[in-house]
Amino acid sequence: MRSYSMAVQGSRIAQVEPTDPLFVHPSDNPAQPLVSNVFNGDSFDNWKRSVEIALSARHKLAFINGKCPKPEANSPLVTLWQRNNAMVLSWLLNSLSENVRNSVLYFDTAEELWKDLEGRFGQSNKARLFQVQK
Repeated sequence: MRSYSMAVQGSRIAQVEPTDPLFVHPSDNPAQPLVSNVFNGDSFDNWKRSVEIALSARHKLAFINGKCPKPEANSPLVTLWQRNNAMVLSWLLNSLSENVRNSVLYFDTAEELWKDLEGRFGQSNKARLFQVQK
């Protein structure tokens, strides 16, 4: 489990470092585009790579790869985590076509949404790549 010692002092939340996934930059907002290409069900691997680069640049990759799990309900960090998770969910949803977005709209975490997309679209792309290589 991730160490939150830099972000917590007793029960008060101290200033979160800018490189911490829980840090929200003043310019971050849910309507902000994450990537320029909207995923419509085709070319998942290309879209996935673009999203991973964009989230890495914003120190938010940990919200989709499982490295920033939700803190316990009594943790002073749970509110920060929920805010950041909602931000990443918004960015992901806004980078999906309407049909794809509607199929993942009710996931509670960015990680769950990401795993669903990988499971549905990543495998089919690998199968296509295998056929092309043959």
